[in-house]
This record gives sequence, C-alpha cells and structure tokens, in this order.
Amino acid sequence: MKRMMRIVLLALLLTGCAGEKGIIDRDGYQLDTRHPAQAAYPRIKVLVIHYTADNFDVSLATLTDKEVSSHYLIPEQPPRYQHKPRIWQLVPEEDLAWHAG
Repeated sequence: MKRMMRIVLLALLLTGCAGEKGIIDRDGYQLDTRHPAQAAYPRIKVLVIHYTADNFDVSLATLTDKEVSSHYLIPEQPPRYQHKPRIWQLVPEEDLAWHAG
C-alpha cells in the first residue's frame, strides 16, 4: 500500500512539473500555440510583417477569424513567464497564413 501511495505521489509531482499545454519554451521566449487561426493554407509565398493599432485582445480575435490570419502575434508589451517574453503562434510555420487584401 505504501508503495502504491509513493507511485501516485511521484506521478502527481511529475505531472505538476510538466509545461503548460500549448506553451513551447524556446531560447529567449515562450511560444503560445493555443489559438490556431482558421484561415491557413499549406504553402508560403510571401512573408508579411505589419503593425496593428488594435489592442492585443482585438488583434487576437481578428487574426484567428476565418477572414485573415498571421503566423505570429507579438504584443507591444508581451507578458513574461519564467523571465521570457511570450509570443503567440497562430499558424504553424509550414502553413500559409491568409493576409487581408
């Protein structure tokens, strides 16, 4: 019985050490992949970098809609986790994001 309790306790401790699902710890930043865009396709033709004047929540809602998408969303002041800024990956790099216009 004590052995079983130790195994259960060890499993709980190891589970608590696991990273947050959808958060990837990269060198120098954390990548949040929990908000996939709906408008993504398998071929990349052009890399587009642009600024949005909308706040983060509005930008996230817009870029995960069916009309437009973006590979990454980087807030003006990204939150820090474990001393690393977090950015959001909305479309996998191997897929095409759908730019407006």
